[in-house]
Amino acid sequence: MKIFRLKILLLPWLLVLASGCEQDREIKPTGMQIPIGVVGPFSGENRSKGEAVLNGIRTASRFQPLLANSSGIRFVVRDDQDEPRRTIQAVTELASRQDIAAILVFSGSDAVLAIKPVVEQYRIPVLAIAATNPEVTKNSRFISRVHFNDQFQGTVAALFVRDELLIDSVAVFSNPDSAYSTYLAGEFIRTCEKAGGTITDHIRVTTESPEISRIVERVARHRPELLYLPLKASKVLAIVTAV
Repeated sequence: MKIFRLKILLLPWLLVLASGCEQDREIKPTGMQIPIGVVGPFSGENRSKGEAVLNGIRTASRFQPLLANSSGIRFVVRDDQDEPRRTIQAVTELASRQDIAAILVFSGSDAVLAIKPVVEQYRIPVLAIAATNPEVTKNSRFISRVHFNDQFQGTVAALFVRDELLIDSVAVFSNPDSAYSTYLAGEFIRTCEKAGGTITDHIRVTTESPEISRIVERVARHRPELLYLPLKASKVLAIVTAV
């Protein structure tokens, strides 16, 4: 099964990179290469994020080019623009190939949630690099996550605001069309209120929302001490500019 192939071939490579330890013996290349699928946003709004991660894994593979069995790794790259529909297409194409041992996905939670049925159907190991929604790995034997999930991040952020910054009132902005933004905002609000904080507003921002400056003006009337913004950078910039 491909899941066992990932454990045998990919994980030793990642562990060596993480530890930075010197190898006890020289690994001589066999000339074989293991194809690993890479799906991420290499064009569109989130292009810089995808390119940065891809450059990172390519650099890491130059420092440790061989697996424990002396085979190399060849990356098979597909662009999904961080759009779930395109992610499904890319992952389906890669997973249906017999030579692909595993897939790295750089896109966000919405994209990875969309591919869960495909991953289960083809039983192919997927490593989610950027997706943090807890549902990404729930009831899945084949999807693993790298980052702390949104429940952890939202809880830590709220406790930091209350216990370290000593802030009492917060206005929260979120995007209801984003699994990442919705879950993170919800967890922050729950923990903040449980810790005695006050949420002055919870603003749900979409592409159809009125002018940001009008929203910020309305929020400012309630005099929050902090704005919590689990949004895309473009939205955060628009809000900060309007403050």
